[in-house]
Amino acid sequence: MTVEIEHLSIRIGDHEVVHDVNMHVGDGERVGIIGSSGSGKSMVLKAIMGLLPQQAEASGSIVVAGEQVIGASDDRLADMRGRVMSMVAQDPSASLNPVTSIVQQVMLPLKLHYDLDKKELHDRALAALHSVGLGKELAGSFPHRLSGGQQQRAAIATALVTSPSLILADEPTTALDSVTQRAVVDVLTKLVDEAGASMVFVTHDFAVLTRVANRCYVMHEGRVIEEGKTRQLLERPQESVTRELVQAAVHLSCILTWTLPRMKSMNNGW
Repeated sequence: MTVEIEHLSIRIGDHEVVHDVNMHVGDGERVGIIGSSGSGKSMVLKAIMGLLPQQAEASGSIVVAGEQVIGASDDRLADMRGRVMSMVAQDPSASLNPVTSIVQQVMLPLKLHYDLDKKELHDRALAALHSVGLGKELAGSFPHRLSGGQQQRAAIATALVTSPSLILADEPTTALDSVTQRAVVDVLTKLVDEAGASMVFVTHDFAVLTRVANRCYVMHEGRVIEEGKTRQLLERPQESVTRELVQAAVHLSCILTWTLPRMKSMNNGW
């Protein structure tokens, strides 16, 4: 599925949080948006989903699979969400319903968009949970019973169960440790590729982005300041903001390279 964003600007009151943004996502492509907190990257995702805050005003154009999102009716956007495009949120503990079992939550998008009997709903939900590494024994569990990584896997299953053509991932690994981050990212990218879907992955971490996207946009203060192949931006960043993001990723990588072997050595001595 293709996404074409042209001259997108988003204003909240007197403050313009996104200014004249242009982006393209090709069919079956995984694209990243990277930037520090407050750079406007999550606002772009919300605009694609038609989920901007009520007080926000968007101008420009967002075309998803040939359909204009800006100005579309609430009914049309509701039909597209889950069926055509779906989002994996940053904090699964907040996005998952605390009083509903995991399997019921995975079933909900199917109930909204397809006429299936109870057995089909249940079987498809279990299959989706299995695809992200969660077995039947966890299907009836409530979110608080799962670890952070398991919660995010359940959120991914919920987002992908209807086989949408576009996946929007809004910093889905921020609350996870580095080992769990890698496992969750690998599950997500594997399932997106198997489905032939496109993905837009938002993050502030180049170390994560290199595992997800071949191409990315760098945002700062609501603007796209640099774009290109992820590896190229990592090796030869042109803008100072991009260089700072790269340096942060390299610094973290150095820390992990030193600490993980040391921790293993310490554990072996206990």
